[in-house]
Order: sequence, then structure tokens, then C-alpha cells
Amino acid sequence: MKLLKGFTDISDLTIWRSALYRFHALLGQRWRDRRVLLMGDAVHQTPPFLGQGLCAGIRDAVNLAWKLRLVLRGDADEALLDSYEIERKPHVRAVVASAKEFGKIIGELDPVAAAARDLRLRAELKAGTAETIRQKFIPDLVSGLIARDGDLAGRLFVQPHVHAPDGRTCRLDDLLQPEFAIVTAAAEPMAWLSDASRAAWQHLAGERVVITASGESGDAGGIQSVVERDGLFADWMRHHRAAAVIVRPDRYVFGAAGNADELNRLVGQLLEGLGAKGSSLPAPVTS
Repeated sequence: MKLLKGFTDISDLTIWRSALYRFHALLGQRWRDRRVLLMGDAVHQTPPFLGQGLCAGIRDAVNLAWKLRLVLRGDADEALLDSYEIERKPHVRAVVASAKEFGKIIGELDPVAAAARDLRLRAELKAGTAETIRQKFIPDLVSGLIARDGDLAGRLFVQPHVHAPDGRTCRLDDLLQPEFAIVTAAAEPMAWLSDASRAAWQHLAGERVVITASGESGDAGGIQSVVERDGLFADWMRHHRAAAVIVRPDRYVFGAAGNADELNRLVGQLLEGLGAKGSSLPAPVTS
């Protein structure tokens, strides 16, 4: 009642039940046992201070869903499912650790230490040195199905607004299928694909997308051309000196390329990582 008194009239309130909430910072040791895969709170629990509990579960589901689909349709070996834990476990570990550190700041019980904390945070905000963007505390992928030593590998792909061929303006994700995609800022890099790489890409149901700053949106020869509204993609590509990127179905970057050899090499690494069996994908060659 003492806590509530400072916020409302407590004369007409009756507390029926009270309980202490204890948060957890837990991470499961094994995420997969043959056909059983754990996700969400079943394999990790986080303190609430970054608001990442549900977000982590959604990331688990998205990471696993497209890999299951590829395995079930024969475009990837079952070993691809092992990359689920390889990718998600370090990611969740880092997020949980950050949430714990935020909890220490928020839950300070010593009045003197709390006052010093408030002064420090106000000074950082005033000086512009405080990090206030939550996404900055969410790590990239560091292992798993990403290119070896590849530029931008493991980074989240940007999400520009584009003009679709049907005339509507939408986010790029609303236009693309949940498949792999090769995305470029000009038409020329699409011609870098060797015949073997192009055949492999078509077999994989991968998309090819050119995002330009001007012109007309359309779809010809299996290549979508869309015009972006805000220059986000063009600036991002220019900043990272990339000509083409391979993007995973969950919109993490597999890798970036600056020339034809690099792009075909990336396609080869991706096919190797998928380890497709049965009707195997043709292996790409570099020029």
C-alpha cells in the first residue's frame, strides 16, 4: 500500500494477493535432439529489461522455419538444422547478458548509488553519448550458415520502401517470397552469375532483385526490378562498397560481393552449406 499511495487514492483499494516476481536468465545446453527442436522459453529465459523475451522466441521460429522447409522439400541436408542452435544460441546469450546488465542499472536499490546513476545518465544524454537505440544491443550472427570471411555476413539486411510493379508502395519484405535472394543496385551484377550458378539459383527457387533509385518497376526474365523511395538500400550498398548481396529467407545477409568471382564463390559456399541431397543442385563455377 505504501508504494501505491504515491500514485493513487488507496482508501477504496483492497489487495487480494501479492507476489514477488523473480526473473530468470537461463540458456539451455542442447536445442536439438534428432527430430525434437526447442525454441522460445522452452530453451531460454531472459530478464524483461530489454523487452526481448517474445522477440527471441520469434527469431527462433523464423530461423528454424525456413530451414525446415528447405530440408523437407529436398533442397538442403538435414544437417542444416544443426545451424539453428549454432546461430541462435550465441545470439540469445548476448541478448540475455545485456538484459541482465540493464537490470542492474534499473533495479539499483541503494539510494546513493541510484542518485549517482541518474546524474551520470542525464549527463550522457545531454552530451549525446548515451546509446538509446535498442537495436544496437542486438548482435549480428557470428557463425552458422553465413559466408566464410564474407563482407556483411551475418548482418541484418536493410528494409527499404519500394515501388512495386503493381504500383503500390511497400516494404521490400512485402514484395519478396521467403526464399534466398540476390539483391543488386544495378542490372549489370546480375549478369555476373555463371550458367551453373544461375541454374542452381533457379533450382533453389531463389529470387533475383534489382533495386534502383529511378526508372520503372517490373519483372522480366526472372529478375524483379523495383525503385526504392528513400535511398536506404543505395546508401547502404555504397557505404559497404558492395555490388551484390545474397540475403537469406530470414533477411540476414549470407555475404556481399564486389565482382563476378566473389558472387559465384558466394553461391558455391551457400550450396555447400545447404548440402542438398537427392536431386543435387549443380555446382557453380567461377570465371
